[in-house]
Amino acid sequence: MKDVTPAELSKAEATQLTRKIKTAVNDVWALLVRAREGKAWKALKYSTWEDYVKTEFGMSRRRAGQLLEKGEVVEAIEVVTGKSGNAFPLSKRDVDALKDDLPTAASTIKAKVEAGENPEKAVADTVAAARAGKEKAKADLAALQAENDRLREQHAAALPQAVKDHETAKAEAIAARKAKPVDVEALTAELEELREANDALETEITAIKADNAKWEAMRVQFEQGGFEKVIAGKDEEIRVLKTRVATESQEKVRNLNSFNWAMKKLTELGFRRNAEIDIETGEVLNG
Repeated sequence: MKDVTPAELSKAEATQLTRKIKTAVNDVWALLVRAREGKAWKALKYSTWEDYVKTEFGMSRRRAGQLLEKGEVVEAIEVVTGKSGNAFPLSKRDVDALKDDLPTAASTIKAKVEAGENPEKAVADTVAAARAGKEKAKADLAALQAENDRLREQHAAALPQAVKDHETAKAEAIAARKAKPVDVEALTAELEELREANDALETEITAIKADNAKWEAMRVQFEQGGFEKVIAGKDEEIRVLKTRVATESQEKVRNLNSFNWAMKKLTELGFRRNAEIDIETGEVLNG
């Protein structure tokens, strides 16, 4: 509840603070609050606050959270009373009672102190009131739950006998099923069958998608102009294929003619199709 955000700690500051936390006996919460506010975990190259407290102090996230909650409560009390938090020993139950609505609790303590009440008494009275309020809320909830249970039982008692018998049979069936030993082998075999069936379905779905893709263009054409549009589309595909075949055939003929012409010229120049080449030197011996 501080107005100014603390500056981030340097690596040296974070290292020194971490050492203090490891050797501290009292007020560890205050040091942890400073480490959290100053982002000591970041200065020491930890990825998260949780990694920092676990590695450096062997502290769980829950325990660190409890200490930080106490730190927040004590800091709020220090601000409104102007006294050190050491003057206000607070148990975990006290902290739990105040943290749920800390701004209101702090305002109440501040008002009492400004009215002339002793700070220790102001804190103690506010804690007592907060705990009493929490206990009352807990009792009210328990009473509401008890009333709901009573109404549920009353409603169940008013049901027709056939419905009661059905509910009883269902409860017995559930209890019998829970009491029955689990056949792990049977469940494993059933799971394997389900996996095989799932694999088969995935293969079938893939095939169906591939097949649908083949007809997608025809479906679009049909929606645009019916069967005439589809036939026209196929005619266009055939025309394109014929043109491609003709072009490729002409290209092959040109290539063959060029080859024959080249072979003819090479023959006229004295080259022959069969030649002997020395493997070691690469010299053409006959050709």
